[in-house]
Amino acid sequence: MAEHARVVFLGPAALMPTPRSDGPRLVGRDEALAEVLASTAPITLVTGPAGIGRSALLAAARAELLRRNVTVVDFRLTEPEHAQPRAGLLRLGNELLGLRRQWLPAANADTRPVLAKAQLAQLLLALAGAGRPLAVLIDDTQWLDPQSLETVLAVAESMPETGIRVVCAHRTPTTVQASFPEVRLRPLRRKETELLLTRTLQALPSRDLRAAVHRDCRGIPALVLAAVAGHRGSGALRIIDQHAYLVPPDQSPVLPADSPVLRQFQRDDPLVWEIGKALAVFHPLGDAAVGLVAEAIEADEQQVLAVLTALRAEGLLLEGPWRFRAPLLAAALLSCLGPYDARSLSALAVTAIWQGSAHSPDHRYRLDRLVSAGRLVDPARAAEELLDGGSTHLVTEPAASVRWLGAAAERSTDPDQRAQATYRQAAGCTIAGDSAGAVANARIALTRDVDHHPTGALLELTIIELVGLQLSVGQEPLREFAETGWRSAPGGETNQLVARAAALALLDRSAEAHDLLSAFRSDWLSTGATTASMGLMLSSGAGLLGRWADFELDCKHAPRLALWQEPRHKVLVAATWNWVWLLYGELGTARRVLAENGLTTGQLNPLNRMTHASLSGRWDEALELGRPALAGPDTTTTTGARVAAHQHLTGILIARGLPNRARRMLAMARAEPASLEHLLAGPDADLARLLGDPARARQVLTDGIEYAARHQLVVGVDELRWRLIELDLSVGATDAARRCLLDLVHDAELAGTGRARRNLLMGRIAVLRDVDAAAEAMRLARRRDQLPELAGTLSVVCGYGLGDRNLLLEAYELYGELGALVPRALLRTLMRAQRVTVPGRQETVLENERLLARLVAEGLTNREVASLLETTEKSVEGRLSRLFQRIGYQSRAELANAQLTGELDC
Repeated sequence: MAEHARVVFLGPAALMPTPRSDGPRLVGRDEALAEVLASTAPITLVTGPAGIGRSALLAAARAELLRRNVTVVDFRLTEPEHAQPRAGLLRLGNELLGLRRQWLPAANADTRPVLAKAQLAQLLLALAGAGRPLAVLIDDTQWLDPQSLETVLAVAESMPETGIRVVCAHRTPTTVQASFPEVRLRPLRRKETELLLTRTLQALPSRDLRAAVHRDCRGIPALVLAAVAGHRGSGALRIIDQHAYLVPPDQSPVLPADSPVLRQFQRDDPLVWEIGKALAVFHPLGDAAVGLVAEAIEADEQQVLAVLTALRAEGLLLEGPWRFRAPLLAAALLSCLGPYDARSLSALAVTAIWQGSAHSPDHRYRLDRLVSAGRLVDPARAAEELLDGGSTHLVTEPAASVRWLGAAAERSTDPDQRAQATYRQAAGCTIAGDSAGAVANARIALTRDVDHHPTGALLELTIIELVGLQLSVGQEPLREFAETGWRSAPGGETNQLVARAAALALLDRSAEAHDLLSAFRSDWLSTGATTASMGLMLSSGAGLLGRWADFELDCKHAPRLALWQEPRHKVLVAATWNWVWLLYGELGTARRVLAENGLTTGQLNPLNRMTHASLSGRWDEALELGRPALAGPDTTTTTGARVAAHQHLTGILIARGLPNRARRMLAMARAEPASLEHLLAGPDADLARLLGDPARARQVLTDGIEYAARHQLVVGVDELRWRLIELDLSVGATDAARRCLLDLVHDAELAGTGRARRNLLMGRIAVLRDVDAAAEAMRLARRRDQLPELAGTLSVVCGYGLGDRNLLLEAYELYGELGALVPRALLRTLMRAQRVTVPGRQETVLENERLLARLVAEGLTNREVASLLETTEKSVEGRLSRLFQRIGYQSRAELANAQLTGELDC
C-alpha cells in the first residue's frame, strides 16, 4: 500500500456519553467509524472476515453522513453476481444513472449501460458537477467479478478532486492492491462482547454467559447474535432483575439448520459442506482429524487439505491442528447432521479413540460421541462409560449428564445398571431444573425398576416426582396424592407417611404435615438413614409454626442417630434447621447450628448462603448469589426458601432505589407455587407506602397476617405487625396502632426470638415513645450484629425523637455501607428537620443526582418520585431538568439504556 494508506486496529468502545444520532450504535467500532468518516481519500476499503460487522459499519456511516446532509447511494452486491460478468457493475451504474436523472433532469443524459471505466468516470464527474456532497457505499464487493471490481476501484482512485467518496466493504481474504486507506475490522475484545450482549439482551450477562459466548464466538459479532438467538431458542436463557443467565450453565446454543452463520460453508462445491460437517465431529481429535474426515467422506486427504487451507484463508479455520476459529461454527454444523451421518461419524470417532489412534482430553466430547454413535459401537462398554461419566459430572454439568445417563439406560442390558442410570437421570433433571424430565424418569424408576432400589431411594424418587409435578403441572396432582395417592407409594407404610407429609408441605399445609409426622415419629426415625433424614427435614416445619418444643427435640435427638455419621444426610438436615432460623432473622443462632455440627456456610445451597449475606449486610454478595439461584426452576430447593430469597432481594432493590425491579421480583415470586406467601407482604407494603399508596400497603399487610393465621404460621408475623403499626401512625390512626401493638405482644411471645423482641420494642418506641424500649432495642440490635437491622433500629429511635445526633449519623453511615440510597435520602430529610448537618456536601449532591437518575431510569412518574423522596412534583421536575442538562441525555429511555450498559453509573 502507499504510504498514506493505514490499517486501523480498533480500541475498546467508549463508555462515556456520546453525541446522539439516529443511526445504529456499534460496539467496539468507534475508531473505525471515525476513520471512515474522516478519510479524504476518494475511496476507503473496509475489510474483515464474514460476520465481523462490515455491513453494520457501513450502516452507521450512512446514518452519520445523512445527518451531515450528504447524499448517500447504498449498494449491496449478492453472491450470484460473482458468476455473472459485469452484472454487479451494470446494477451499480443504473443506481447512479437514476441519481443523475434526479439531480440533472435537463442534462442530455446518456442512458447506455455503464460497463466501462470511461462511462463510470464520466457519470461520477457529472454527479460531482452538481455541487452536492455524495457518498457511494458499496457492500460485499467480493461478489463483483474481478474485472468489474478493478473498474470500480480504478475509477474511484483516479478522481481525488471530485469530492465524491466511495466506501467499499470487502470480505477477507482480498487480493486488492491499491493506494487507498484500508480499515480492517478485528474481533471484539471481551469487554466489547459483553457490551454487545448487554445491548442485545437488555440485561447484564452473567459471568458464565459472558465466558461461554466469548469462548464460542471469538468476538465475531454475527456469531454473538447467533449464539444469543440459539440460547433463546433452547430456552436456556433466563433473565432476572436485568441480569441474564444460562440455565443450566452447561447448556450449548441450539442453532437452526438455516442459520446465517452456516452460509459460509454452503458453497457451489458440495465437498466444502461435507468436509465442514465431518470436521465439526472430528476436530477435537487433533492430528487424527484430517484422516478421519477423508475416511468418512471417502475422499483423498489432499483434497481435504486443499479445502481446509482455503477455509483457513477465509478466517474460518485454524491450523496446527485443524480446528474452527469459532467453536460455535462447529456446533452449528453438528446441528445439520442427519441421524445416519451423526451416528456413523460419531461411531468412527469412538472407534478411533477406543483403538488408541485418536485421543481427546475433553470428557464432554467423548461422552457426546458415545451418545450419538448409538448401537454402532459396543453397547455394553458405551453404557458403562456413559454411566460413569454422567454420575461423575452430575452436579457440575447436569444438563449434559442427563443426556449421558439417558443413553446409558437405553444401551444397558443389566437391570441394576439400567436402574442406577435412570435414578441418577431423575436426580440430574432435578438439579438442571427440568421438572417434566424429573417426573418422567422418577416414574420409570418407581415402576419398571422398583425392585432394584432400596427403601430410601424409593422415597427420594417419590419426592422428586412430587416436586416435579408441582412445578410442571400444578397443585392438583399433589392434592390427589395427599388425599389418596400416598397409599400406593412404594417402599412400605413409613415411606408412604413421609411422602404424604412432603406433599402436604408442598401444598403449604405445614401444620398438617407436622401433625402427621409427630404421630408416627418413632416409625420414620427408625426406618433408615434416608427416610429419617427426609422426616427430620420435613419435621423442621415445627419451627415455622412456633412449636419450638418439637423442633428442639429433633435438634437434640438427630445427632444421636446413625444417619448423622453420613455427611450427606447430616448436611441436609442441619442446613434445613439453619434455614428455619434464617427465616426468623436469627443469624447468630443459624451460625451456631452450623458450628455445632461441624459445618460452614460454604456447604449450604446458594439461597441459604444468600440469606446469610443479606442479614449480615453483604448485599452485593446476596444479589450475586440470589439472582442465578432464582433464575431457573430449581427443584432441589424448597419453594419456601425461594420465596424467602425473593423477599430479601426485593427489600435490597427497594432500599437501593430500584422499585420497578423490585415489583418484577415480587411478580416472579408470586408466579411460583404458593408457600409462605405472607413473607412477601412486608417488602410489597414497603413499596406501596414509598410510592404513595398507604391504603394498598395496609391491605397487603392485613392479607399477609390473615394468610399466616389460616396456615397456623408464626414466622414473619411480628415483622408484618410492626410495619402495620408504623403505617397506622403515618396516617394518624393512633388507636389502630395501639391495638396492633397489643397483637404484637402476643406474636413476639409465640415467636420467642430476638428479632421478634426487637420488633416489639420498636412498636413500643413508635406508639408509646418508650425511652427504656429505645435503649434496650439499641443494645439488642448491637448484640445481634446484623448491619441492616442495626441501621433500621437506629433510624426508628431517631425518627421518633429518642436518639441523638451521633446515632443519626451512625445510621446514615451504616446505610452508606449497604448502598441503601433511599433510606439515606429519607435520613437526610430527618437530619434537616432536626438541624443535623449532613456530612459531605459535594458527595450528597452527587448521591441525590444518582438516586434521581436511578428512579427515573426505573420508569417512575414524577408523582411517584416525589412521594418516595418526600418532596413536590414541581421540585422533581426542576431537578430532573437540571440532571438531563448536565449529563447530556434527552429522554428517560436514553437514561435507562445508559444505566444498563454502564455508560452512566447510577
